[in-house]
Amino acid sequence: MKRQLFVSFVLILLASPSLPAQESVSSSGKQFLVPQKEVHGHTVGQEDALIEEVRVNHRGRRFRRLDVGVSGTLSGWVVKEGPRLNHFVSAPEFAFTQSGNHYRRFHGILRYEASKGSGLTLLYPEDPAAWNHKLFVTVHGSGGSFEGGSLRRWNELYDPFVPLVDISKYEKSMLGPHP
Repeated sequence: MKRQLFVSFVLILLASPSLPAQESVSSSGKQFLVPQKEVHGHTVGQEDALIEEVRVNHRGRRFRRLDVGVSGTLSGWVVKEGPRLNHFVSAPEFAFTQSGNHYRRFHGILRYEASKGSGLTLLYPEDPAAWNHKLFVTVHGSGGSFEGGSLRRWNELYDPFVPLVDISKYEKSMLGPHP
């Protein structure tokens, strides 16, 4: 399911028209959502996707930045004791077992909301000749920000005065060296 959503957004990237510098364009991504499915009597899947697109400059190169907010539900597993208490996972046999947690696992349905920070950021070079066709995806909330309650909304990450302030040094290094 995640792979299908990712592929859909890659197709959006390839079909997107050029934007003037710093002009943000907002759109719906509902037409790219993966169909929902039935899990233990509950409908599970993506319900909404919102996209903000803008041009940014980094080290003399132009990039497209897409901030995508996604809302919906997931089917997964949790544990109530031992390591990884704050993890909701789709592959408990790997995630919990690797951390040494062999306690009982509980199935659940998790709701995620774009308005609470659920989303991702896509960055890619504007010039097709400068692109090695690798796409690096930054997933919001992959650290401790959910647990600490400090995760910013998907559409509050971009700052036109410092366009990549929320992108880490590691992520910036993936954008390439100085020209």
